[in-house]
Amino acid sequence: MTENHRVLLVTDGDDDAGLHRALVQAAPDAGVAVVKNREEMLRTPEPHVVVLDTDYAADLLRWMRTHPTYRKTPVIALTDSPARAAVEHLYELGANTCLRKPLDPIAMGGIAAGIGTYAGLVRAAAR
Repeated sequence: MTENHRVLLVTDGDDDAGLHRALVQAAPDAGVAVVKNREEMLRTPEPHVVVLDTDYAADLLRWMRTHPTYRKTPVIALTDSPARAAVEHLYELGANTCLRKPLDPIAMGGIAAGIGTYAGLVRAAAR
């Protein structure tokens, strides 16, 4: 992972290679790393932004908001749930942004570009 934006993508699915690819293409300097669980998260450099694309996002958010390294790290939670209650629950647990995960690759590219821009803004503000 590079020292630029440091985006950490936490995903539990093999089908999310498209999201990783979209992030790298949309923000090649973002320094995207992919992990599958919190043990792998702890072995990576501290990110500027965490993107959760996992069925256990709620559990990870609970853990992150109590862990000294991740307590204040901005979190973007992707969900494929159409239920508003699921999104509200992620916000209550500490997600900074919740986005519905699109099925369309073009829309996914747009979300990936936005995440790259967001990571750059967070990095600039942290200086």
